Amino acid sequence: MSLSLFFGIGFPCVFYWGVGVPCPACGLTRAFINAVRLDFGQAFAYHPLFIIVPILPLIASGSTKPKVQNTLWIIAIVLIIAVWVVRMALFFPDTLPMVFNWQSLLGRVLQTVRGG
Repeated sequence: MSLSLFFGIGFPCVFYWGVGVPCPACGLTRAFINAVRLDFGQAFAYHPLFIIVPILPLIASGSTKPKVQNTLWIIAIVLIIAVWVVRMALFFPDTLPMVFNWQSLLGRVLQTVRGG
């Protein structure tokens, strides 16, 4: 979604449109949009880790030690996945942005199987 926001290309999230489940980064684009509008509460609601995305590369690139860079990236990935798991447990399938996409490939298969 972020590519479509900045370049008008219109790439959908392959994960979301394939399996219908929000990916770990789901909500980041909307979080950034709200942060630019200075609505940090809504930005946090869309993705609580939106602030680490622009900051982490700056911190990691400031270190010349590969071990430090790798450690920071691993911490970020673990954090993003942990937050995704919590968001899925608390908000899926009916609270934005953690909603199930019935128009996804899996959603359509499930609707066909259910006869709907």
